Amino acid sequence: MLLASFVVFTRYAVRDLQGEARRSSEMFARVFARRRHEREREDARLFDLVKQIREQGIPIVVTDLTGRPN
Repeated sequence: MLLASFVVFTRYAVRDLQGEARRSSEMFARVFARRRHEREREDARLFDLVKQIREQGIPIVVTDLTGRPN
């Protein structure tokens, strides 16, 4: 019984962590894509978001549309 409950809990935890990772990745992608398009209009809020993302210490690789790193 204990093992079964641990397995169920672990599956839910993994699913939630994967969902959070997916949401974070999509948010990072939107922020960096928008930053690239708004270089002329130095938006302070956008740069604050970029700073917060970088401070999280998550390695980020920015790619072009074909998937090649920039």
